[in-house]
Amino acid sequence: MPLNVELLRKVQRHIKEEPKRLRMNNWLVIRQPGEHIYMDTGYIIMPSCGTVGCIAGWTWFLAQNPEELEYKLAQMSKDSKGRTSSLEVEAEKLLDIEDTKIPFCLFYLDTWPSLFSDKWYDLDIDNIQGHADVVCEVIDSFIERYASPTVL
Repeated sequence: MPLNVELLRKVQRHIKEEPKRLRMNNWLVIRQPGEHIYMDTGYIIMPSCGTVGCIAGWTWFLAQNPEELEYKLAQMSKDSKGRTSSLEVEAEKLLDIEDTKIPFCLFYLDTWPSLFSDKWYDLDIDNIQGHADVVCEVIDSFIERYASPTVL
């Protein structure tokens, strides 16, 4: 099957709508909206949806049936900070990239093309909008590179 461009575009729109939802260092973290929590780069205030995540985390989350979401989240393993830990594999399946090496150039900053990773690391750590813009560029580039021409 070809790359699931529709789902990846949904993730991109979701990040564009509320850049505070993006945390590339965490698969998916669900807490109370407005809650102050400590994450790897310092304290953040949870966005109004109470959820932050990376490309893989949002891929999994946005593909779920809302009526089954609570049950599926309960089935996922979580660490002591409430972060889900097996979303990468699920996200790869949902995007139809699990049997390839290409997830690394989408899900991991250090394997992004240097054009994008340099942009990311050159931004101030608090530049939420800038980071969201870079992620959206990465998604565009990924789709351009790996989607078959018939699904673009």
